[in-house]
Amino acid sequence: MSANDKPTRGVQELRPYDVLTESFARRTAANSAPYLIDFIKPTDSILDVGCGSGSITLGFAQLVPQGHVIGIDVTEKELALARGAATAQGVKNVEFRFGDAHKLLEDFEDDTFNIVHAHQVLFHIHEPVKVLRYMRQLTRPGGLVASGDSADLVFWPHNPAFDKQKEIWYKMCDMKGTVPNAGRFSHVWAREVGFEWSQIQLGSKSEHYFGEAMRNFAAGASKVGYMFREAGMTTLEECQEIEKSYKEWAAKPESRILGLDGWILCRK
Repeated sequence: MSANDKPTRGVQELRPYDVLTESFARRTAANSAPYLIDFIKPTDSILDVGCGSGSITLGFAQLVPQGHVIGIDVTEKELALARGAATAQGVKNVEFRFGDAHKLLEDFEDDTFNIVHAHQVLFHIHEPVKVLRYMRQLTRPGGLVASGDSADLVFWPHNPAFDKQKEIWYKMCDMKGTVPNAGRFSHVWAREVGFEWSQIQLGSKSEHYFGEAMRNFAAGASKVGYMFREAGMTTLEECQEIEKSYKEWAAKPESRILGLDGWILCRK
């Protein structure tokens, strides 16, 4: 590694998904948590853990006109976007706060919410079982804990850049103590934190990026390598090759991205 590749921050600080904010803004309650929609009542109190820019959270708020929704995240930039979106949409029964999933019990009391939800959160954090246990504690008896996480991501046609990033991603997860593809087995974690099998519903849903949505996703994903470089996990040359490969791949009209998520819905 050359002097130019000296790490500027540690692997624990890496948040590769930060470069995908624009793509993630297309997420809504309807397309990201469809399994939960029918269970939401107009008077519910909901906590959205790891709310990001708030696009899903705002959808929840619109479904509980007599209720209240709180979204928490550890990134002030994302929270600012969420607050701005709430103001622009005139949604008043929502609140966005700084909050760490690992410290939920410091910010909220047990049995506070009808629903505690997390989307694409458990596979990014280093103590997912503990966080899921906290989510259960904050949920009122009879309430719901809901979580959806990535189970797989497929690029077509074959994209060598994604293979390289996936290799680095798994290495980073191992170093951080996080678990990739958590959507495959989050139901096992739910059982571990105290839910009986009879209290757990589980299923899957898909995400699809094609055309302009695919190109936006690829443009963000092509920058992830530079974040890995900041932690000394890639060289500048590797980052440039990954970016070039993404651009060439995204220029093909037939390119598409298929995502599979696994979800759990647990009744306390």
